[in-house]
Formats: sequence, C-alpha cells, structure tokens
Amino acid sequence: MIIGNGLIARAFDSYVADQDVVVFASGVSNSLCREPSEFDREWRLLKDVVNAHPNIKFVYFSTCSIADQDRQNTPYVTHKLEVEEFIKRHCSDYLIIRLPAVIGKSNAATTLPFVFAEKIRQGEEFCVWANAVRYPVDIDDVFKITDAFIKDISLKNKCLNIASYPYKVTEIVSIIERIQRKKANFEVIDKGGSYPLDLEQCYEKCRELAIDIDYFYLEKVFRKYLPTLAQEYTKLPTLPAAVGGKKIRANDKNILFGAPVITESDIQSVNDCLRSRWIGKGALTRQFEQKFAAFKETHDAVAVNSCTAGIHLALLVLGVRDGDEVILPTMTFCATAQAVEYVGASPVFVDCDPSSYNISAALIAPHITEKTSAIIVVHIAGRTVDMGPIMALAKQHSLVVIEDCAHALETRYKDKHVGLIGDAGCFSFYATKSITTGDGGMVVMNDPSKLAKLRLFSNHGMTSDAWARVNSNKTSYQVVSPGFKYNMTDMEASLGLSQFTQIKDKWQRRRDIWYLYHRYLQNLPIILPELPTNDDEMGFHLFSIVLQDKVTIDAVAFMKALKYEMIGTGVHYQPLHSHPYFAAKYKVDKRNYPHANAMESRLFSLPMNTDLTDLDIKKICDVVIQTLAYFSPIEVPQKTKIGISQ
Repeated sequence: MIIGNGLIARAFDSYVADQDVVVFASGVSNSLCREPSEFDREWRLLKDVVNAHPNIKFVYFSTCSIADQDRQNTPYVTHKLEVEEFIKRHCSDYLIIRLPAVIGKSNAATTLPFVFAEKIRQGEEFCVWANAVRYPVDIDDVFKITDAFIKDISLKNKCLNIASYPYKVTEIVSIIERIQRKKANFEVIDKGGSYPLDLEQCYEKCRELAIDIDYFYLEKVFRKYLPTLAQEYTKLPTLPAAVGGKKIRANDKNILFGAPVITESDIQSVNDCLRSRWIGKGALTRQFEQKFAAFKETHDAVAVNSCTAGIHLALLVLGVRDGDEVILPTMTFCATAQAVEYVGASPVFVDCDPSSYNISAALIAPHITEKTSAIIVVHIAGRTVDMGPIMALAKQHSLVVIEDCAHALETRYKDKHVGLIGDAGCFSFYATKSITTGDGGMVVMNDPSKLAKLRLFSNHGMTSDAWARVNSNKTSYQVVSPGFKYNMTDMEASLGLSQFTQIKDKWQRRRDIWYLYHRYLQNLPIILPELPTNDDEMGFHLFSIVLQDKVTIDAVAFMKALKYEMIGTGVHYQPLHSHPYFAAKYKVDKRNYPHANAMESRLFSLPMNTDLTDLDIKKICDVVIQTLAYFSPIEVPQKTKIGISQ
C-alpha cells in the first residue's frame, strides 16, 4: 500500500513487494515548514494507517535534518522525532528512512538545486553558506535502495539514512554552472553546518546495487532533471564517462599507475635464486652493487632495502646529528623528511621553482642558519636540479649535500652522473621506479671510507655477514659500530640484475611516451612540464600536469574522472608543509611556499608504464582532453583532438 501522491509516492506507484508493506510517503517534507496544520495532517493520516494495519511492515520516510545540529529543536525536527518514536512504539515491523533533498521530476521543483538552476539561468544574484553540506539523492536511487532495505530481514526495525556523497553548497552551484555552461552570480557567506550522518549501510547497499554515489554522482543526477540550455549553448562537449558519457577506453585494460613491467627473464632470474636456496644477502647482492657502480662509473655502491634507509645512513655517515637542521624541498615524498627525523635533526622545507618544481640555490639560501648542516636535493620526475650553484652555496657554508635520486637513475648533470655530484646519492628500486627489486635502494659516495662506514652501518655494524662467513674460515663476527637491518637480499638483487639489462630500453620508451604526451596535450587549460634542454639531464620518470584555475575541478576530482576510464594516476607531490603532521610539529607558515601552494590541489601525474603502446597514450590523451573540455569553459582546438582511430 502506497500512501501519498508526491515525488516519493509516485516512485513507488508500480512497487510490488514480497510481503505486505505500507509505504508512507505523505508527510511533511519541507524542512522550513512551521505550519501546525501540516503537522496535524500528518499525525491524523499516520495514526489512521497504523491503526488499520498494525501487523504489517511499515516504511516511513523521515528527514536527515534530524542530524543537523543547526536545526535541533525546530518545529519540523521536533515533529519528525515524535513521529519516529510513535512508529517505534506502535509498529512491530518498521523501517524508518531518513532522506536529504530528493532530486526528481517534481511538479514543485523547489529544492535547492532547482532554485539555483533558475537563478543562474536568469542571471540573478544569490547567497550560499560556505560551510553548508548537503547530500542530494536521485529519486530512482531512493526507490532502489529502499526496496533493497525492505527485503533485507537483518534491517528489521531500523532507522537508516539514504544519502549521496556530501557536497558543499558551493560545489552544487559549480556543478550546475558546468551543466548550464553559464557562470553564477553568487556571494559566499561564512556560515552553515553539515549533517553528521552514518551512511555505512547506505553505501554498502549502493555497492550491491551498482549505484555510484561518488564525487560525480550529483553531476549525473542533475543532468537528468536540470535544463542544459542546449539551444543557447550549442558547443557543449561530449560527456566524459565520469558524468554518464560513453567510455573512450571501454574495452581496454585497466592501467595501474606505475605498474612495473616484469619479463620472463626477470621471473627466471628470481626462480634461479629461489632454487639456489640462498635468498638473503649474498653473492647476487654483491654482483648487483658492482654492476650499479660500473653503470655510475664509480668505485663501489651499497645496496640497501629502501631509498629511505639509504638517506638515513648517508645522514649518519656524513655527520648530521640531533639538533641539526637539514634543508630539503617541500615538493617531495614524506620519506625524505622522515629520514632526517631518524637522526634527530629537523627538516626545513623550501619552496619549489615554479617551472621545474625543483629546489634551487636561490630558494635554499634564505633558510641557512647556524644549525644547518646539510641540504637534500630531490631530482623531481627525473629532471636534474641545477647542482652547480647549490654545491657552491654548500661549500661556502660548509654543508654536506645528499642527492635523492629516486626518480633519476639514468640522468646526468653536465655529463656528471647524478648522485655523485654531492656527498652521497641515494636511489630507489621501489615498484614504480625505472627498474625495480620490489623495494630496495642503492647508495653511492665519492669518498670510499665513508661508503665503507655506511656499508657497516647497513648490516648491524657487523664485521662480516652470513655469506662472508660461509665463504671463508670465519665462524663468528664482531659488532664494531651502531647498525641497522637495512641490507638488500639476493632475492631482491636477482630481480634487480635482470631488470638492470633493461635500463636503456625502458628509459627510451619513457622518453617516447613523455614526448607523446607533450605533443598531444598542447593548447589546453593545463601547464605542461618544461621541455628538457638535453635528454641526458632528464629521467622521464613522471609526466605531471597542473590544471589551470579555469578548470572547475581540482586534481583529486580530475583523477577520479580518469579512473572511470580505467586510467590510474599519481600525485607528485602534496607539499610536505601541507601535511598535518609536519605543519603542526614545525609550525609551518604556509605563506612561505607560494609556488608549491599554487600546485597543491592542481597537480597530478599521468601513467608512464613502459608497456603502454602509442595507441594507449593517444586514448589517455583523448580522455584528458574530453574531461578538460567538459570541466572548463574552452572549445578544444580541432588540431588538438587526437582521434583514437588514427
């Protein structure tokens, strides 16, 4: 039995339940209602229905306003709470559904989005609360989720919320602007609250029913009901998959960002190590170190279990101690700063160059104090830092320089290998890097005695490891220094040795992919990475783009849009000064990082996996272009449209 004639009741017109059910959808639905006659009307109808059907399942649609702290003790919320209590006392089998704003083909169409849409269409001025959060939901989904709740016997006598992803009211306005391709004339007032809703069961049902209540949910719902003004805006772009359009990559494989390419020879190499039954640190680890040293044209190298461990050991060996300050870029992974903390020193964050995203001598100089003992440079995305001025500055102030080369295995700086320009160079073999050992790292230093000390520290400070004892007459060892369990294993090195033979081919493929991106993504509302002056000074490790301000979503949302097309992306990086831990501990003044701040919510990286084909890259670019065309007020130039059939 359906009680009511409004939007929700009409959605249940053709409802057929597996059991006798009363769906009560004829109550007070406007949260601004203060009219006692409306409350009385709902009471009379409700009591009549409950008295006439005391033993069948009773479904009542209540309101999410009950959870809104700003609306407590209002006549509307008080009334709804009283009704809920009445149902709980008088119905033996009930389900109370609390709803937010429901979007559908209502005759009244007076809910917030429709009011905004009309004001934007007419060019009227209006105000919104900056902190107000709403959960608008599609009437069709209300029906589907409610039906699933009714059929779930475990939810008998429950009070449940049906709501969408939480949207700030300003985001709702932005969505309507995009749909109507027209700017809104509105003022933001610093006021408003949110609904602290428990939506776990709602989201669980949505997953079961394949309902995507995510960032783009409201976009898709509004497109069903709001006027697009197509007659006024004839150049509307094709819809991206994220907002209900057809997929460009419908039949293609999922692209996992940074997925390593593992060959049959890689697998065979690891299998051989496993069959040998020596999988810890041993001959293969030493062989990997020697090959790496030869590649870098240096005397030796020390393999460790991560680049983070390598930086930690380098700091110790180079004399950085408790109470020191170490200058490093804010645009880097957290491990760079965490390694500094391992030795008791404090990281000092420095802004980035706006074109290269790298650190520079000019940015470093103002941060040098009496406590400064070291500088860590990070060759972001494989683009070499301008090391000459930094080394001169370090010499002037007697500072050591550590190069974080996690992105820069193959690169040189003015014909010198990166990692060997400063006092230590630390490399990464994490899964996303140029070559991988699963995890792992390598350290090189120009000073043989310091590198020997670092090797000692990396394996508990022991005079000999297990492999050395097996292959000599030694039966014991001595611990002669502080130490850590930071060594690489032969199992990891076996993969690294095989991967090592692929360095040149992988670098060349990444270079080709990098230039394809640069070619196809011209003349768009994005900032592309600078072209290198010399390919040898570029590792082509990442291709990161920055969304211009005219793009109406941030990087996180854009990355979610690409995920609909099964395109994985990465963030490189959220500036360290903006992470809560570092900001609080070091009392960071965010104003000191204007360049990094400008990129914080606008930068992300496209996949550079070396097994991607040219056609894969073209399709990725098509998706990026289509998404940009929808989420920014641009007309994509014809020459930019790639055409995936080419």
